[in-house]
Amino acid sequence: MDVHRSNDSDHELLCAWQGGDRRAGDLFIRHHGPALARFFRNKLTTPADSHDLVQETFLALQRTAGRAGPAAAMTSVRAYLFSIARRVLCAHLRKKYKRTSEALDFGSVCVKQLEPTSMSALMMRRRELRVFIEALRAIPLDDQVLLEAKYFDAMSVREIGVLLALPEPVVPGRLQRAKGRLRQKIEEVSVQSHRMAPPEVGDDALDLWAQEIRARLV
Repeated sequence: MDVHRSNDSDHELLCAWQGGDRRAGDLFIRHHGPALARFFRNKLTTPADSHDLVQETFLALQRTAGRAGPAAAMTSVRAYLFSIARRVLCAHLRKKYKRTSEALDFGSVCVKQLEPTSMSALMMRRRELRVFIEALRAIPLDDQVLLEAKYFDAMSVREIGVLLALPEPVVPGRLQRAKGRLRQKIEEVSVQSHRMAPPEVGDDALDLWAQEIRARLV
């Protein structure tokens, strides 16, 4: 998917789809389906779960017909779609592990605690990339979603705010905190799981690893 695709064209497709135009719906799904699949792939264990949640996300978007259009137009269709995906994922994890919203706080719980293995990690043969993927899964889910939105989908601060329902001025601070947690986990995973010296984890390294992983997961 072209991450720089016009929000206007996305909104036009979404409105046409919600008005009953199946061709517009097919085009919308074709544009956003691969990114949604990637979103779920590093947070779930089985391809079937990922496929089901992608479909559930699109259905949930379609059900919001009367309400989603204006909200998406004012912000970002893509960010709005991913905010739905996040809610679908959280509901899936709560249902699967029979936990209430109060007992399962995604500001502190990471998916590695719930789903020990991910499809994305299994695909990475280069150790640094596997460490990066595993470390993402070992930080709180909300931080993982934030960083993957930045690194894998090139979302802006404004879009990330929509995705996580955060005021835009709060996002840079949350991003820095999440990066700090990720760097710490990369060091831990390198030493404890892969018996390797921790790699240098500057911003340039994170960007390069993310680009390579994105290319492999498309």
